[in-house]
Amino acid sequence: MDLVNMFHRCDMGMAGRVWPDGGTLLDQPTKLVRAFSVIGEAVAKVRKSS
Repeated sequence: MDLVNMFHRCDMGMAGRVWPDGGTLLDQPTKLVRAFSVIGEAVAKVRKSS
């Protein structure tokens, strides 16, 4: 749940994303980028079905 909460704090919707460490996409660990991708897809799927 901590990772999901972090995703929501970093997500800026259509404006993109602010990464937790303030760096760019290429500065992020691959596991974090993949996890945010999975979480983002799940959130989009739930929003679409609503």
